[in-house]
Amino acid sequence: ALQRGPLETLREMRFGGNELGDSATPALSALMLGSMRLLKLSLDDNRLTSKSAPALAEALASSDCVLREFDLRWNSLGAIGVEAVAEALEGNQTPERLALGWNGAGTRGGLAMSKLLASHTVLTPPGLPQHGLHGTLAAELAPTRRDRNAPPPQLARSVPPFGHAAPV
Repeated sequence: ALQRGPLETLREMRFGGNELGDSATPALSALMLGSMRLLKLSLDDNRLTSKSAPALAEALASSDCVLREFDLRWNSLGAIGVEAVAEALEGNQTPERLALGWNGAGTRGGLAMSKLLASHTVLTPPGLPQHGLHGTLAAELAPTRRDRNAPPPQLARSVPPFGHAAPV
């Protein structure tokens, strides 16, 4: 566990572009749980993979995690990692913003985010650019998850299939 001291007042940390990798995950998870005032954590572009996802998800699911913004863009979490993060947040209504773009979420990750948006009361649609689910599409899918009997919405043909990049 982290010691009392400066972390008690820390509100925002940005580790973007530091290539921390999966070996840093235990320390990052401890940071997420050790600072009761840490509201924003940016881990973008740090070579985190699906191996990091279970520990990050466990920290996110904890009632001790008070993050309001969590940035995991430009990593390699993949579908399994994005799904783990989404499932962890189903029980934690604190986060308001989650950035997961450029993680290779694909169909599986996109559907997990859709399910999360249907149950989460404060999280804004994060969008998963270039990985299967854009924010507007997630917002369209969320109501169908709330009403299990509703048919899926008709999607415009300009939206690429899940897991494919949008045309340039």
